Amino acid sequence: MIVIGGTGEIGKAVIARLRAEGVRAVCASNDVKQETADEMRVDITDEASVASLFERAEKAVGPISVLINCAGVGVFTSIADTSVQD
Repeated sequence: MIVIGGTGEIGKAVIARLRAEGVRAVCASNDVKQETADEMRVDITDEASVASLFERAEKAVGPISVLINCAGVGVFTSIADTSVQD
């Protein structure tokens, strides 16, 4: 499991709850201070960075079947009308 935006207020609460329940969740954010198996840097505006995150997370914790997105993005349109660049 990956929580993107895991260092923000909502993300921290999600990570804390998951870990309290015994779930091994990777906290992913652009401001992770030091990378570990449970905390990884990602720039969600960079497709290669996101792909790299999934590769690193799968090596650390196994297959990723759940993604929780707590990262804020400032695109205000229908998701169907957005692109990866947005």
